Amino acid sequence: MLHQETVKLMRSDPKLVDQALATLDQWRSSGNSHSQFLWDEWSVILHRRDWRRALSTSRRGRELRQASPLPSVLPASKRAAVLEQVNALKKGVLLGSKPRGAAAPEAAR
Repeated sequence: MLHQETVKLMRSDPKLVDQALATLDQWRSSGNSHSQFLWDEWSVILHRRDWRRALSTSRRGRELRQASPLPSVLPASKRAAVLEQVNALKKGVLLGSKPRGAAAPEAAR
């Protein structure tokens, strides 16, 4: 979900793509060769704006997201909101329950 939100922002503000590329350049200069091939692929994704590859549910898509510069450009408030949504989804929804503080419908009274 973090990546989906970031891609949405990048589509509306292309400067964020430049920020992600700058993050990639920093990581590449660090010398960590373990993720180099993923960072190379991220460079292609960002330059081509090939978001489908970044959001893929495939194994490769999951690998890419593990070495992704995208969350680094997501504003903290957006990141917190997305993580809150994820936590709510993980907790699940109880069927037949009503939210706390919600009044009973008139017909049920």
